[in-house]
Amino acid sequence: MEASPSLLCRSLQAFAVLQWVFSFLGLGSVCLVALLLALLGRAWVLVVFYLIWLYGDRSTPRAGGRRSAWVRNWAIWRHFRDYFPISLVKTAELDPSRNYLFGFHPHGVLVVGAFGNFCTEATGFSRLFPGLRPHLLMLPCWFQIPIFRDYIMTSGKEEEVQAQEPDPKPPLSFTGFSPPLRAPRPSSAFPVSSPENPGVGSPNLCPPPGLVSSDKASVSYLLSRPGGGQVAVLAVGGPLEALEAKPGALSLRIRKQKGFVKVALEHGASLVPVFSFGENELFRQFPNPRGSWVRRAQEALQSLLSVALPLFHGRLGLLMPFRSPIHTVVGAAIPVQRSPRPSRAQVDALHTLYVERLTQLFEEHKERYGVPADRHLVLT
Repeated sequence: MEASPSLLCRSLQAFAVLQWVFSFLGLGSVCLVALLLALLGRAWVLVVFYLIWLYGDRSTPRAGGRRSAWVRNWAIWRHFRDYFPISLVKTAELDPSRNYLFGFHPHGVLVVGAFGNFCTEATGFSRLFPGLRPHLLMLPCWFQIPIFRDYIMTSGKEEEVQAQEPDPKPPLSFTGFSPPLRAPRPSSAFPVSSPENPGVGSPNLCPPPGLVSSDKASVSYLLSRPGGGQVAVLAVGGPLEALEAKPGALSLRIRKQKGFVKVALEHGASLVPVFSFGENELFRQFPNPRGSWVRRAQEALQSLLSVALPLFHGRLGLLMPFRSPIHTVVGAAIPVQRSPRPSRAQVDALHTLYVERLTQLFEEHKERYGVPADRHLVLT
């Protein structure tokens, strides 16, 4: 009799993860096919009206997107969290009167920890960091797909956005999820949010909330908002780092990734290093050592398409990730003095400091989350 509830919970968890994986790997194609079929059928008038509206709404992904507190609290995300499980660890207070750029590491295959912690309230982000609104950055190309782009932004606003269309600018070289911009044990004061601290919500299937475009106009919009409280979350390593996402891997692409530092300087946004322990344990990849024909093909396609194409699998050889704990540790903020036109020396100095703080964060917490004492980050 006791096995039944456990089986039901595990089934709900698997379903929550499965629908999420499908959302980002197949839903875009389904939306395009559905729109085309509707256009060729009797619903063509509705499609025309939708496309007209879409043109007028084209700047929304670059102007904060559409946030919904209701959606962020839906119960399906708690099941998503419990599947692994995922926990969010706070190590320092963050002033809600400032804007922040979170550097998320490592990228992993599908940036699961970033989504679970910053696009939902399943791990209690708003409780741990009151007054802050996180936005996970995603490649601009995904917001060009009709219907799908509305799905990932969600409907309903937490606040009215004055969406003045930003000047078109090239994307900050960020991945399929959020590409790279080119150019002590937790105490009651710094709590850990985990499956034992569930959030409130209602049992509904819902779209992924909190996603916005990663182009420079979008990031600038967030980091320049008056009053503070905005958090742009960027997977710094980008698509190429996703190709290194394998169990036990501690390789981070960061030495030449300085664009995010420059943007932080331009807007005076504080930098916050974030390390997600367990992110690389969720999938296995087809062998692709550097120099192999597989890696060369993946890198060529990445240069062409701007998205990573790792050949990966999870449980039973399918796309379901393995049940492996993810502990996302948020470090202390690095104050940044605003410099509208930062020099190369300023960028290099801040980048060096950021790498030092990130390495320190990893070293302080690694043994607590299963990384042997003799293992260290490999920075490339």
